[in-house]
Amino acid sequence: MADPEETVVILDFGSQYAQLIARRVRELNVFSKIVPYRTPAAEIARQNPKGIILSGGPASVWAKGAPKPDPGVFQMDAPVLGICYGMQLMGRMLGGGVSRAAHREFAAVVDLCQRRHLIDADSFDQSLEVPPEPRLRPASWRRFQQDLQ
Repeated sequence: MADPEETVVILDFGSQYAQLIARRVRELNVFSKIVPYRTPAAEIARQNPKGIILSGGPASVWAKGAPKPDPGVFQMDAPVLGICYGMQLMGRMLGGGVSRAAHREFAAVVDLCQRRHLIDADSFDQSLEVPPEPRLRPASWRRFQQDLQ
């Protein structure tokens, strides 16, 4: 059973895979909780998450009124992982660039630890440009860099 003290919060942007993401996190014995993307950062912070996942979704970051999380999510002392739309949204909100690709891309998502497919496939029609220095709190950025090593 997953320990609720070790919680990963998943912000749902309408992904058809949000439940699958939560299940995969729970299979690693980490409690996961799916919440609407509009959930205030203060409410998420009260749950003391060990990590935050921004799910995918059908929207485009360029669409008028595209769904966005409370910007305070990026100020918390927890790493944030963006998947599909969530990744593009992070790039746009944190000062990177997101532009349309020449053609739609279709790719499988693979769990490198288990060497198996997590999600059979998903479609993308945008590319992401990462800013040279993301606008994260220094502690979060240092921990992110350490986690990469």
